[in-house]
This record gives sequence, C-alpha cells and structure tokens, in this order.
Amino acid sequence: MSTELESLIHRYLDGTISAEEMTQLNARLRTEAEARRELAELLNLDSALAATAAGWVPENVEPSIAGLASRKLIAFPAAVRWLAAAACVILLAGGGWWWQAQRVFATVAKGAGVEEMSKGAKLHSETRELKAGTVELITARGARVVIEAPAE
Repeated sequence: MSTELESLIHRYLDGTISAEEMTQLNARLRTEAEARRELAELLNLDSALAATAAGWVPENVEPSIAGLASRKLIAFPAAVRWLAAAACVILLAGGGWWWQAQRVFATVAKGAGVEEMSKGAKLHSETRELKAGTVELITARGARVVIEAPAE
C-alpha cells in the first residue's frame, strides 16, 4: 500500500480528512481493488479496537482463565458485601469518635487557684470539675471564657 493511500485512509478514520482528500480517496477506491481491500482491513481493525476499548467481547470467544480468576475475586456473596459495609461503617464511626475525643476545644489562658488546669493546658471533650478558683479559657474559635468555681 502506498503511503499516500495509507495517509488518506487514516485521515478518513480519524475524521480529519478534507473534501479534496475525500475526493481523491473515492477515486482510488473506485479504480483500485487493493485500495478497497486495505480500507476494509483498516475499517475492521478500527472497529475491533473501538469495541475492545468499550469492553465488548464477542459471544463466540471463550473467556480466559485469568479473566475467570479475576471475576471470582470480585464477585463476593451478598453476605460478605454486607459484612464489609458494616465493618466500614463501624470503622468510620470509631474514627469519628476518636477524632472528636482528640480535638482540642479550649486552651487555658490563666488560672487562679486551680492546680489541675495550668496555663497552656489543652482541654479536650472530657468533663472537668472546678471546685475552687477561676480559670480563663480560649476556645478553638478564639472566644475567651472565664469560669468561676464551683462549676462543671
């Protein structure tokens, strides 16, 4: 096949052929059996590649052993899928609880008469009881809060 014919056919298949080039290709197809044969072969190849890219498999083709093995790994029974989904939900809930427990809600700015809450101490989500003294907190959003005993 000539490089000129091959170039015309490829531009036709790519959809980039000009009107003048289409006229040339049609003229060659009318007069040359070899050009028609080449076009038919390249059209078959192009459609096979497009079908493969789209995931289509002909009915008369036996699936490969590798393909069967991968399908068995992916096709889990419904009970296993539900169990995996439940495990994911539990992990997400546990992770959310842990993150919430680790989150700093306030930092002690000043403390007077409060031994367990020194300046710079980070307060998480735990409950604290203030029996005596005063403490000034700065919340995670920057608000200043003064708490006087007795308080919880």
